[in-house]
Amino acid sequence: MTEPTRRGRRTAGDDTALGSVTIGAKEIYDAVVSVTGKVDHLGYSNGELAKRVDKHDVQIAELQARRWPLGVSATAISALGLIVAVAAFIHG
Repeated sequence: MTEPTRRGRRTAGDDTALGSVTIGAKEIYDAVVSVTGKVDHLGYSNGELAKRVDKHDVQIAELQARRWPLGVSATAISALGLIVAVAAFIHG
């Protein structure tokens, strides 16, 4: 038997060592049907994934919309505390 080539392929002389392989139309058809089914399933899965991503985008936008008042209120309370501290320092 000959050694593999650099890319891992064997030379044509190896066909006799492995025996001859015949692939008919039925085998090709079965393989195509199998691959088609898998591709259809991937398309369905991709559509479901797109719906889930859209739903997550909406949820993230809602969370971000609810979050901004917290920062504004924290800033307002901090400013009020600063004013009280400065007033206490001046008067006191």
